[in-house]
Amino acid sequence: MSNEGKALAAVIGVVLVLGMACKFSAKATTPSPMGPLQPGVDFGHSDINPKGWSSVPSAEICSYMCYARDDCKAMSYVISNQSCWLKYAVPAPGKEADMISAVKQ
Repeated sequence: MSNEGKALAAVIGVVLVLGMACKFSAKATTPSPMGPLQPGVDFGHSDINPKGWSSVPSAEICSYMCYARDDCKAMSYVISNQSCWLKYAVPAPGKEADMISAVKQ
């Protein structure tokens, strides 16, 4: 490889690294619409729909579903069966390894 080729490769590498650093920096400072996801936490009561739940692929999606509803104050996600439970109030937290919960900010 010529010196010009090496210099070009080095510049491209620096641009890629800076681009990734900016992406991660912006992501870290972007506020979440919900509070942080809390692995191992269960909000066992106050379901908006006590007879039903939504099947979603991740706790993040469940969190956004709660954020989109004015009547939702918190959410709990069951990892093993991918169920999302939206809450009309923030119940006392319990410990449950198979769950992830969040409270709306």
